[in-house]
Amino acid sequence: MNKLYIEFIVLLSILFIGTAYSMYLEKLRVNTYIYMGDPDLDIESYKVLIKCCSCSCCSNTCCKGIEDSQVNISIDNHTLIIKELEPCSHCHHPSIIWVGLILKNNGKLPLKINETIITSNPSVEINTTYYLYGPYKTGPLYPWGYINCSKLPYSGYNNSIIIDPDYKAIIWIELIIEPITNNILDLNITPQYIIWNYS
Repeated sequence: MNKLYIEFIVLLSILFIGTAYSMYLEKLRVNTYIYMGDPDLDIESYKVLIKCCSCSCCSNTCCKGIEDSQVNISIDNHTLIIKELEPCSHCHHPSIIWVGLILKNNGKLPLKINETIITSNPSVEINTTYYLYGPYKTGPLYPWGYINCSKLPYSGYNNSIIIDPDYKAIIWIELIIEPITNNILDLNITPQYIIWNYS
């Protein structure tokens, strides 16, 4: 009985060793897919202000908002659309427009923001400067209370910012627009980002 048991163990060992050896010499192909998530930076809220009378031909300087009917967020929440914007008409110097955006990272990956793409119709020369604040987990939720254009930009801004998923940031964009002939302008403002790797 012991001899039969020993022969069985030897035969089983030879079988396993042969199988293991043959598997070791074969190529193994494994198909894997890694889903890391999609980037999704959305505009949650906005404020658009025109700094009027910034030239010496005016007696005072004002800061006025534009009508809600002139501003929309695109369906995908990625672009701010401003229609029929009227920069200061009686001033022969550049107009200054301030655009404030609350941006939220609704994706699964950290994003770095440092600029926006701005297109205009008609095409005009626009000089832009960006002021980024944050990131914030909850507040400030809507910092669009009384804002004085002469106080912008606020202190504590950054040139670029990294927003983790579910975090927010505020970006103030200063647009300096050269005088235009027809005095009506449409703008599209789309914040740009790159996927950020902390390593």
